[in-house]
Amino acid sequence: MTHDSAADKDIPHRFWLLVMLRAMARGHALVVTGPSSFQSFLDGLPHVAILFQYILDHEWIAERESRDGIHFYRLTQRGFDFWREGEQWWHNLTWRDRLVVRLVG
Repeated sequence: MTHDSAADKDIPHRFWLLVMLRAMARGHALVVTGPSSFQSFLDGLPHVAILFQYILDHEWIAERESRDGIHFYRLTQRGFDFWREGEQWWHNLTWRDRLVVRLVG
């Protein structure tokens, strides 16, 4: 199993990561304000700030534009492929496994 596999147990907050990628696959941008007030926003999701550097380091997102200190990130092709793999992984889980992933990551 590769490090980029959606089933990888080392991926932090797997459920929230999948929800973030799902929102971005629907066309929502991840917005980061800065540099003086580092805040991040994506469709009201709570774990964006925690997972931002992780998904950036894996090249699942890339900055598409920047205006007045506000940076807009979109899924890369690699991120889109990883999201599709993650959706397949999620749909293959039992309801109990889904519950465990939601509760403990």
